[in-house]
Amino acid sequence: MEQINSHFSILFDADFRQVLTDVREFVEPSISGLLDDEVSDTDEREDELEPVEPRITLLPISDVGDLMASLGRLFKARHIAAHEADFELISSDDVHGFFRTAEVFIHALDEIVSQIVEPHVPRTALGMSLAAGQEAGKAYRQMKELETKLLSLFAGQEIIMTGTDDASEIAPFNATQEAFEKLVDAEVAFEMARAGMISGNGRRMLEAQTSKEFYEFRIKRLQRAIHDIESQWEMVE
Repeated sequence: MEQINSHFSILFDADFRQVLTDVREFVEPSISGLLDDEVSDTDEREDELEPVEPRITLLPISDVGDLMASLGRLFKARHIAAHEADFELISSDDVHGFFRTAEVFIHALDEIVSQIVEPHVPRTALGMSLAAGQEAGKAYRQMKELETKLLSLFAGQEIIMTGTDDASEIAPFNATQEAFEKLVDAEVAFEMARAGMISGNGRRMLEAQTSKEFYEFRIKRLQRAIHDIESQWEMVE
């Protein structure tokens, strides 16, 4: 048990017993907190929440010292049973207690790691679909900001090079914008067709994830184009 405490203390960069003392059950983010929409739309989304089966709450751990001591007894009993074939050392009640101890310990570890790696990430189908939509929205806004910047750079580049603001790149660039939007719509439709019959939450998540993937692809291309123009300006200067 001291080895377990030492290893996890290093991994979490904190005393493991204190980490176990502080861990709490995950609290699902509110739907309103995941949305930038109007309240009326939020209320409609709240109605889509799937019922959650009630379960026994395992956290917070009431007595970490007792939990660790119980784990120590579990390891000792397991060692004797496995290597000495002595099955009379523990009772049926002891076995039930060991299972309960292991359940609490594993659940606590799972929560600690999940809350460190993905803090505040929703776990319900509705919450995950709304969070995916938020991420897709951020990528879309970044893409549009870069498009605006690139158009501005085209005009500025033309003034520097020719003395006019009639940039020859704007028309083909606008064509790429229109074609890209059609491509995203078509790719989303394709993914929906491949997925078949899925729920509203699943459809929202799939649409958001697919759109985000293509937005990020275009963001990289726009960033590269902006970098190229700005590098050319530096050479002229």
